[in-house]
Amino acid sequence: MTSKRIGAEPERPPRQARGGKDDSGIPRRMNSNGTEGGPYIIPPGAQHIPGKWKCETCGRMVKTDNAKPRKGSCRCFYYKRTTTFIDVLQDEFLLKQWGNRNVAWGMAQRPDLVLHAASCKPDSDYDQTIEDKRELNNIAAEAQSTAGDKTKARIGTSLHKLTHQMDRGDTLGYVPERWVDDLKVYDAEMKRLGVEWVSIEAFRVFDHWVKHIDECDHKALRYGGSCACLGVAGTVDRLGWYRGRLRVFDIKTGSDYNKLGHAMQLRMYGAMTPYAYPGDERGEDPDDVDTDVGYIIKLPEGQGHCELVPMDLQKGWAACLIAKQVWEARNWSVNVDRDPRAEVTEMALRAGSVEECRILWANALEANVLDRRLKTVIRQRAAELKARKVSA
Repeated sequence: MTSKRIGAEPERPPRQARGGKDDSGIPRRMNSNGTEGGPYIIPPGAQHIPGKWKCETCGRMVKTDNAKPRKGSCRCFYYKRTTTFIDVLQDEFLLKQWGNRNVAWGMAQRPDLVLHAASCKPDSDYDQTIEDKRELNNIAAEAQSTAGDKTKARIGTSLHKLTHQMDRGDTLGYVPERWVDDLKVYDAEMKRLGVEWVSIEAFRVFDHWVKHIDECDHKALRYGGSCACLGVAGTVDRLGWYRGRLRVFDIKTGSDYNKLGHAMQLRMYGAMTPYAYPGDERGEDPDDVDTDVGYIIKLPEGQGHCELVPMDLQKGWAACLIAKQVWEARNWSVNVDRDPRAEVTEMALRAGSVEECRILWANALEANVLDRRLKTVIRQRAAELKARKVSA
């Protein structure tokens, strides 16, 4: 089974330079649970100069720098994965319920896990140790694995990979019978629609919310590889010509209940710039990517069905802007050094004259802290002072 539809990409670059989930090699953060996180990117305006020192954050080889012993001269910082960025708006109720069901069923199948859990102290026990927490997390993860929580994700990833191989013109090897029709109908539908792929599994970055390197928080860059500004990156399933425009596509093999998230994902991909690693270079698309309508390639596994689902990217972008505000709000400092209204209230209660009350009123008005309650306090104190005939 083969399919050649590369369109504006007559000569395929080496896979190392193309980017993608399988072969980009781009440095990524490792999460505490052992999973792979978002990538470390060289931000706009920065230049990566190779050297003999290995950056402890991203692993790039750079020059030494006494001011940044862990990173050397490396200016990499963390970009959020596109899926992580958009999930901040997702209603996770159903996802949590799904996880709870998997843990319950998995524990029922594994008496050894039940015994292991019984040997740990729960969160309600004040004597619980960090080791107990880690063990219980591992037990829950193993119970979910027993319930097959990764099965559908693994199938979806494999179907993605096989469609990538087909669209790149590779000859597929053995495919289990259950999924042969999925691949055939996908290939036939893309040919029928006349889609011509320009980019397949390409890594892209969104820099527009990232400050110039000289404006970044260098202390944050030095110690955490992160920055207050927000960069987003991801591997885009497809860019292709369809109905006379360059459009962004994403293949979905599972549930489509998070449709807003799909629109956000497509719109963010369309706003991104190609990023090549190694080299840390930003490229250009052959034309402007359409940011009005993008397409989900709906390919439910095992059903032999494929269709294009158009998505409103303008609404997707509106949601992305809201997500940006949420991420920024998470970094807000909510501690305050002083409480101006309380200070003026205390001064009003201690005011020694009517004139002092007038001054406090004017100062509070200028400081924009003169609310209804403070007015009442100042008036009452002024009335008390007048009754005692203390005017000055």
